[in-house]
Parts: sequence; C-alpha cells; structure tokens
Amino acid sequence: MVKRSKEYKRLSSHLTKLVSKANHRYDRMKKAGWNSPAMETANKTGGRFSNGRSMSYREMQKEKKRVENFLNSKTSTKIGTRKSVNKMLKAT
Repeated sequence: MVKRSKEYKRLSSHLTKLVSKANHRYDRMKKAGWNSPAMETANKTGGRFSNGRSMSYREMQKEKKRVENFLNSKTSTKIGTRKSVNKMLKAT
C-alpha cells in the first residue's frame, strides 16, 4: 500500500465534500431538464465529478479546479439559471 502524505489526505477529504455538493447540483439540474452554460461546460469536460479516489495528487488538483469552476458559476443552480434567462429575455 502506498503511504499518502497529509497534504494528499487533506486534499482528498476536501475534494470529496466539494464533489458531493457539485454532483447534487448537477443531478438536480439534469433531472429538471435544465441546460445551462455551467452544465454544458461540465458535460464537455467529463460530466459528473469524481471524488478523488484512485487519483494522483495532480489529477485531484485538476478535478478540484473543475468542481470549483462549476460551483462558482451562477448558472450551476436552477435559480441562477432562471435569473440569467430572465435577464437575457428582458434585454431583448
């Protein structure tokens, strides 16, 4: 068994929490049939998010960045997507 550093374990634990939150949002949006820019980006870059098990440290860092980009996007939630669509409709 490979011995993992404290930093690796800390990142893995943090990534697991972020991935859980992101996958819940992703599933809610998909179930509702909503297609937002955040969903399109997630689908292009690999779809659902991985929790970091059996990943190298560098792979976990890349996945963390992808998850954070999704979570920080305003259109990653149904409310944010609705506001964005309404704003676009008012502008036209």
